[in-house]
Amino acid sequence: MDITNLLTFFSTCAAATSAYFSYKAIKASTKNIFLKDKNKLAITINDLYYAFGREFYNFKMSEYKDERRIILESKFYVSSNLYDNFLKVLNTLDDFETIEMTRERKDAEAVRLKNMIRDISCKFRLDE
Repeated sequence: MDITNLLTFFSTCAAATSAYFSYKAIKASTKNIFLKDKNKLAITINDLYYAFGREFYNFKMSEYKDERRIILESKFYVSSNLYDNFLKVLNTLDDFETIEMTRERKDAEAVRLKNMIRDISCKFRLDE
């Protein structure tokens, strides 16, 4: 009778330990489920930042349709605050392309835009 109780106890402990580690694995996997998409988004923002820095006055957001699509799809896996910042940057880039400005105003707007893009770029490792 004692050996049966002892084996039952060990079996229960093993099941509880297994359930605990399964739970931890599920939590870790849900944290990283959008890691590939987040990485793609971070690279896209970084590429946009450098493209804007290269082209500056001649930058046309209409030529970056894939980048726009990636940024707009991020609604589902980034915070709403960050997504709103993405939309502000996209709208400002559209305005920068379409609205006629003086050279001085365009300079100031370009510097402000470059800072906006830098502020939304990824500054830490995504897998942590």
